[in-house]
Amino acid sequence: MLTRREVAKGFAAGVGATHMGPYISKGAGKIRIGFIPLTDCASVVMARELGLYKKYGVDVEVTKEASWPNVRDKPLNGELTAAHCLFSLPLSVYTGVGGPKGRVIPIVMVLDFNGQGITLANKFKGKVGFRDIKNVKQAVQEIIAKEGECTFAMTFPGGTHDIWLRYWLVACGINPRYVVVPYTLPFMLTGLKISIGIAWMVIVPLKCWLVARA
Repeated sequence: MLTRREVAKGFAAGVGATHMGPYISKGAGKIRIGFIPLTDCASVVMARELGLYKKYGVDVEVTKEASWPNVRDKPLNGELTAAHCLFSLPLSVYTGVGGPKGRVIPIVMVLDFNGQGITLANKFKGKVGFRDIKNVKQAVQEIIAKEGECTFAMTFPGGTHDIWLRYWLVACGINPRYVVVPYTLPFMLTGLKISIGIAWMVIVPLKCWLVARA
């Protein structure tokens, strides 16, 4: 297994293509790494802030991306050398769930271990408690009967948030194909502010933002 230093050296020397697929061209100079502004991008961003890339002789440009589809597309078309992404995003792309089927996005290292959370709207107050899945289905049915729909949102089809949210919905006895729709992170923030959607599945620090807002 490659160490992080060996990966960085591979990028700089242009031999990364041997270990990480055709998306890293041999003899490449600048390495462009994309990220989404979430807690688990810290190692990518802080390595720049602390001068670690320069210390180890690697020319790295860190770029803030707008959405997971953006993070998916740019390594595939060569705009990014690497990217911080949802762990299951490359698997989702390869299987055709969240991208062009059969396209390979090599997974180099794991940056974080989950930190996911499901946030329910105020409409669930008094009906569903913490770790309570027995009453969720009835609460959802009441909302649908009253409003005609019940929206559960995630960030990327086949991504980590999507998988966890669907797993939770099935455990609650709810058909996830009926209620799950994808939203970008900026739209999630807007939706939370104006009460669009019934529940949101996303990683920190947005959960901390919700606690502070409450």
